[in-house]
Formats: sequence, structure tokens, C-alpha cells
Amino acid sequence: HKASLWTKEGVKLTPIATQDEWVWACAPRPNANFVAVGCNDGSITMHQLTFATVHALHENRFAHRDFMSDIIVTALDDERPPLRIRCKDYVKKISLYKDRLAVQLPQKLYIYALPAEDSQETSVRPREKLSISLDYSLLQVAALHFVVCHERKLQLYTFRGVRAREWHMDKAIRCMKLFGGAAGREGLIVGLEDGQVLKVFIDNSFSMPLLKHTEPIKCLDINAARDKLAVIDDFSVLTVYEIATSTVLYTERDASSVAWNTQLDDMLAFSGTGTLSIKTGEFPLHTQRQQGEVVGFSGIKIFCQHFVAVQTVEVPQSASLYRYLEKKDFNAAYTVACLGVSDEDWRMLAMDALKALQLDVARKSLVRLRDARYFTLLKHVESERKAGTDEQVLIATVLAYQGKYQEAARMYAKANRVDKAIELFTDLRMWDAAKQYSHNASGEQAQELVRKQAAWAEETQDMGAASETYIAAGDYMKAIHILGEQGWTNKLADVSRKLTKNDTAELRACLGYFEKLKAHAFTKEVLLKLDDVQGLVGLHVASENWEEALAMVKQKSEFAPQVYLPYARWLVERDRFDEAHEAFKKAGRGGESARMLQSLTHNAVVEHRFADAGRYLWTLAKETLVRAADAADAATYTAFWENRQRSDYYFAYNSIYKFTDEPFTALTPDTIFNISRFLLSWLLKEEVPYGISKAYCMFALAKQARTLNANKLARFMLDKLAHYKIPMAWQDQVDVFALSLRARPCNDAEELLPSCYRCQTVNPLLNQNGDKCVTCGHPFLRSFCSFEILPLVRFTPPPHMSDDEAVALIRREPPPRRPKRAATANPWRQQEGRDVQTLALAGDVDAAEEVGALDIDEPFTKAMLDFDPSADFTPTVADAEMLNEMERSEVYVLSWPQRSVPKEFYRNMIPDVPVVLCHSCNHFFHEEDWEFAVMQKGACPFCAEKIDASYGSGAVEPESRDTEPTGL
Repeated sequence: HKASLWTKEGVKLTPIATQDEWVWACAPRPNANFVAVGCNDGSITMHQLTFATVHALHENRFAHRDFMSDIIVTALDDERPPLRIRCKDYVKKISLYKDRLAVQLPQKLYIYALPAEDSQETSVRPREKLSISLDYSLLQVAALHFVVCHERKLQLYTFRGVRAREWHMDKAIRCMKLFGGAAGREGLIVGLEDGQVLKVFIDNSFSMPLLKHTEPIKCLDINAARDKLAVIDDFSVLTVYEIATSTVLYTERDASSVAWNTQLDDMLAFSGTGTLSIKTGEFPLHTQRQQGEVVGFSGIKIFCQHFVAVQTVEVPQSASLYRYLEKKDFNAAYTVACLGVSDEDWRMLAMDALKALQLDVARKSLVRLRDARYFTLLKHVESERKAGTDEQVLIATVLAYQGKYQEAARMYAKANRVDKAIELFTDLRMWDAAKQYSHNASGEQAQELVRKQAAWAEETQDMGAASETYIAAGDYMKAIHILGEQGWTNKLADVSRKLTKNDTAELRACLGYFEKLKAHAFTKEVLLKLDDVQGLVGLHVASENWEEALAMVKQKSEFAPQVYLPYARWLVERDRFDEAHEAFKKAGRGGESARMLQSLTHNAVVEHRFADAGRYLWTLAKETLVRAADAADAATYTAFWENRQRSDYYFAYNSIYKFTDEPFTALTPDTIFNISRFLLSWLLKEEVPYGISKAYCMFALAKQARTLNANKLARFMLDKLAHYKIPMAWQDQVDVFALSLRARPCNDAEELLPSCYRCQTVNPLLNQNGDKCVTCGHPFLRSFCSFEILPLVRFTPPPHMSDDEAVALIRREPPPRRPKRAATANPWRQQEGRDVQTLALAGDVDAAEEVGALDIDEPFTKAMLDFDPSADFTPTVADAEMLNEMERSEVYVLSWPQRSVPKEFYRNMIPDVPVVLCHSCNHFFHEEDWEFAVMQKGACPFCAEKIDASYGSGAVEPESRDTEPTGL
């Protein structure tokens, strides 16, 4: 009952007809696509076969279907024979992109990797064979995927046949085009039935609307710059849009296909009704007779498809070049010329650009022509233009170089430079023409012309004799120029010694040549004669004689910026950054100092020197306040606190990085545990600074939490870590951690839970809202070595009391204290584990009062415990009585570089835990950690400030001291 079409190799292509009776005979009509079918009932039916053109084009490669089961790939700009691919099955659709060829068969999809353009391979095998049958209307292959379209649905598949993504449109998809992109991130433009144009990136699940056309879209293309879109609708109207504003640039009728020039953004070609049209910018349309459809446009070549053949049409660009030259649009003219024009056209472009002083275009055009003669003129015009020479003078120079002497002379006269016209004809020895312009010149210029004419007759080219003659005649300036240009410094020095202090111009000319020839001794001699102190300072700076330059600055402080700024840059070049920082400050260039610190910070982070990065950021924070002086605003304070906080992060992260990346570390598990909690409490929900890895912090915290039996926290960290990409070397270790934690109870060891020294609340191990108490909001003060929480509570004087008055009250001897109630038990709870020893204070107020660790009858303690848990943290207000009762050795005052920033007061609630405050960076330390760091390096562990043996704890000093430690 069926008649089918087969190839001669026996491959079934497609059914022809289905009849009600048995089919007994079939016969094709010679030289025509008709088949006659005879049936058992005596009926004969005639069927016409229509063979659609199946093709694909990308850049210079064209592929089309041949004999219904073969594919021929042709390089359009190459003479190599075409590549034939035998699929041995009915080819339904093909798609081509770079070296990828997708072929859709009835039940399979083949992906071919085509050989390189310079390859000699004559056969190719499928890279991927997918047994897949999809119902779709459009197929587009990419570097790593292929896209199919059916009605409103757009689907993305990998080369393994896995559907990766799917988009649903509001209307049916009429056409789509791949416009390139990185492998796996290519972009598509899609035209819909309702005229809407969308942009789709295959790695993004959302489509982006570009613009809305008024009619259904049949064909579209986007230019290389991706700022213009050409659309052809069902009424054969070509509309070109500017994508950014959706503005219609122009429209053309009778268009069936369109392609932008891949090398010129404003040029496109379209075909229709047997004609080929080319549109360049706003210029008139260029039309010629041509059969076929435009499928590609590159440079001067247009690719037109007529049935299965592709013709290459070369289009001359001279007309477009002339139009751009008429508009004086030389950049566009150069772009058109690059597509392909004759040498005469290139020369015309070069000369017109040179005459219009479009020097960049002229230079590139002369490079094309390899005209070395005009390069000398080009360099001269460039140097004169930089010197500020009038443009009319430069144009006249170009005309003279082109041999148009009279036009050049008239241009010189128009620019009021008659001397140039006279000089032109003088150099040409055209004395009569020069005398014509001398009538309009001054008497001196006319006399100069006569002198030059005489000099020409007597010229001997003996420069030594010429200089001596000028000296004997008293014309020192010309002699100086001759000697200077010849580089005869000794003779030039003899001339300078003959000059007096009043001959300023001549001495300055000598000085210029001495500086040019780097004769520093003679330069100093002339400067001393001129009494030019500033020039002498500049000489020392230029010769990098910093010792004498700095000595002069001590005598003349007004020259400090002139000396210290280049001195600071000289120090930076030699990696002496600390000295350069001080030099920038003395030069009053805080901005450059800040940029240097920012650069040092960035380099330190890139080189994984995070401790140095923290120190540089702290220095930058101080400089921010110091440079603002008394005019600091909110932005300045914000920048200061942000830089200070980031410096803390980098300093802490230095230990985490060493722990994770270095084979050995001297840090204890407790220290790593505390540092990780400190960092993650601030950064877990925030964007981390550059160079800091949340994954490193989570890994370190999970590892140490497991060691210290903080199983719940370890599980939480591993769950968080699962959302991050970690090094492959960690994967096995993380998996083992996760399995081992399953066998442990999901809780944290109670002895690890931190207590707030203000409200005595037991806090969780990790507060994701910040390193502070969950109840009262008091920030935890940590020792910046071990990062253990210190027993410090912040307080503030009453509003009516100044900071200095509060410090004075604290310095006084406190009144006798009433004896405390004897403790009935040890307030500390000690516990020893396998790898750790812990010491914890009583966890609540009642327990602390019961064991005598906290005296709630003390006024400050009462005020400290009186707070609103639901409100934001506010420091405890200590009145005069409380301040007077405080031991000064228990109170620490933080002072900042800007006096407008209020001081901060802290009290040590457990005096048995000694604490040290560094007044340089305002960080606290355990006394034992501090002493070890000072003995090891002689400086603060954080800011590297030098510390001597007389430095105390940093607490408030008694009144006998001349000065209190005011900090920075």
C-alpha cells in the first residue's frame, strides 16, 4: 500500500504515498521530480517531489546536503577540494558552528568535529552519536551544546544527549541565530511570531528582551559590535534597529535575507527579487543584479546561495571610501579601506588625512603604502602639534611637503606667519618669491632675509669657526645654540663664564644645554651665578643627590614638596616603603601615600602575606583620619572603621592560611578554633574581602571543632562547606570528617561555650550576627595572639563629663573597698580532655554571685547588669562615684588619631587575668602572649610597632606620670 523513496545504496529516505490498494508499479518522470504510482485497482496517481535545500554557513565554511544522505563542507575562500561526509541515512537538518557540525537523521543526531582549515584530512568521523529523535523546527549547534526549537519551546542539550536547560517563549519561535561567545556561554538572538526579539545565553535560564518589532519576524542578524539588529518580517520589509534605544535607523523593502559585514559594523547586505543590495551607514543604497539569497558577508566578499551552490561576490569599497572622505569621517574611511581598496585609494586617504591633521589615520595609511618619505613629515607635524603650533601652520607645512609651495605660502600668510613663508622660499633658494612676502614682513625680518641670502653664498659648514665668529660679534645666543647642539660642553662653559648675571636669557640657554647633556658641574655653576635656589634644588633631585637636597630643605622648608615627593618615589622604586611613606607625608601627598599603601595591601594579599596586609590596612586607616584633620566627615569615619576591621580580618586569616596550606604550624587547636570563629562570626553572611576564603575558614573550624568535641558546630560547618568548591586534596579528609561525626552525639562540649563578661550569658560557639553577645550585644574583646575572649567590659562616662575628666577620676586613688564575701568554692571550672584543657567561669549571674566571683553589690556591677536585652548594645554609663572606685590598673583607654573620635573605656572584670593594651594599634593581648611576642620580635604582634622594656600593661597610669598613653 506504500511507495517510498530510497537511495541507490538502499537507504530509505521518506514515504512518497500511501494508497488504499496494493501498489504494483512506480515510474519516475525523466528529468523531473514526478513519480507515477500504479495500484491494483487500475488507478494511476502522479506525485510531485519537492526537495528542500538543507544548508548551513559559519564564517568561511558552507555545508549543504547532497543526494539526500551526504553532506558536503566547502571552504569558500580556499581552493581545497570540498569535504564529503557520507551519513548513509536521510539527512533532515544540519547546523554549523566553528569546527562543529550537527546532523539530524531520522532517529539519530551526529556531532562532527571538522578538521582545521590548514589540515589535509579528507575524511571525518562523528565525535558523538546520539540515538535521539526530537520533534523540532530549528537546530543550532554550539561549541559544547546544541539547541533545538519547537513552536514556543527552546531546548539546550549537551553532546551526550542530556537536556541542560529549557526556555519557554510567549509566542512561536520563527528564527534564531548564534552570535558567538565563550565555549559553553554562547548567546542566541531569537525572533518570535509576534515580532519580539530576545537574547538568550545558553548558560542562563532567563531570556532578555531586546526590542519589539511590529510584524512577525522571518529573518534577523546582529552586527559584530552587537549594537545594531537587522530584522526582516513576513512582509519582506528590512528594519534596522539600534539595540540600546530600540530606535529604527532605516527600513528597506523587498528583502528576503540579510547579513551584516563581520568586519565593518555599519555595513550590511540583503537580497530579494533577484537583486543584491548593500547599505553602508547613512549612505544611499548600492544595488546590483544577483540571483540567490545572502547568507554571509565578510570584508569585500558576499556569499550568496542559489539552490545548493554558494557564489562569492566581491564588492569594491571605493565608493564607500569616497563618501566617508567627503564627510571627513577618516576613521570610518580607514575601516572601509581595510576591507580592500587599491593603492591609489590608500594614498588618497593618507594625503587627505594628513591635510586634515588626522595623524593616526595618516600613519596607518602610510604603513600600508610603506611610504617612508612621508613618515618624516608625519613625525614633524606630531611634534609641532604637541608643542601647540597653529593648525593652519601645520597644514601649510603639509602642503609644502606635497610640493604645493604657493598654497603653503598663502596658508602661512593667512596664519600671520609670513616668516614661515619667507623661510620656506629661503630654504628652497627661491629668493624672488621670498622677497614678494618680505614686503609684508617687519624690517628685522627683511634684514634677516638679506643676511641669510648672504650667508648662503659664504657658508662653509665650519661650525667651530661659526661659533667663534658669533662670539666675536657679540651674538652669544647663536654661538650657544651651535655649541650646545654640537655637544661641546667645555667651550659652552667658557661662554657662560664670560656672561654676566644680567644676561639671563643667554645663561638660561646655557643651562638648558647643560641639563640636556647632563653636565651637572657646569649646571651648578650657572645656577649659582643666577642665584636660582629652586633650580639648584631641582638639580640635586634630578641627579638623585638626596643628601644635599635634604640638607637644603632643612634650610629652605618651602622646597619640601619639591624634594620629598621625588625622594619618596625613588624610595618606592627601591622597595623602601616605610621610608617612602614618611617622605610622602612630609611632601604633603597623603593621596599618593594612600595609593601606595593600597597597592602594598593588594600585593601582600596576592602573595598570601596576610599579616602584612593587615598592618598596611591599619596604617591606611590611621592615615585616613590624619589626612582628614578636623574636617573629617561621616564618609571618613566609615572608611576608617572599614579599613580597621579589614585589617583585623587579614591579620586573623594569616593564621588560617598557614594552618591549611603549610605543612607545619606552631598554633594550638584552641587558637585556630578561636580565629575561625572570630572570622566566620563576621563574614559567614557577608562578602569576604579579596583574598580571604570562607572555605578555608570553614575547613579549619570544622577540623578543630571535631578535635575539641564541638560536634554540632563541626556538622554545621561541613554542611556549609558542601556549598563551596574546595581543593581536591581536602575531599577525602572532609568525607572522613563527615563520617566520623555521624558516630558522635550532635552537641557541643559545654566547656567550650563562651560567656559574656557583662551579662554572664552563655553564648553559642558561633554567632552569625557578629562576634558579640547574643543577649546584650557587647562585642567580645579578644587577645590578638590566641584570640581568646578577654574579661573586658566597655563603659562610658556620663554625657556631661569629658573624657579627660573621666581619666583624671580614674587616676585617683580609690577609697577603701569593703571586704568581699569569702568564696565558698572555686568559681572556675576545670576540665581535662584528650587534647585540650579548659577553664571556665560560672555561666550565669546567680552562680557567679553564689561562688563569690561577682560582687553584684558594687555600683558598677549593678549598672553593668542593668540593660535591655532587646535593644542595641550601649556601653554602661559609669558615674563619678563608679569611676573613682575603679582601680586604674583595671581600666584601659583607647585613643584614636582624630580627637573628634571619642575615646573608649574598658574595665578588666577579672584582674587575675592580666591584659596588655597596645596604644599604637588599640588591640588587647594576654600578658603572656604579649611578652612572648615582644621577646621574640621586640614589637607589637599586630602593628609591628617597636616596644621597649619599660612598656607596661597599657592601662591608665598614675598621676605622677608626665603624660598618659594617649595612643596613636
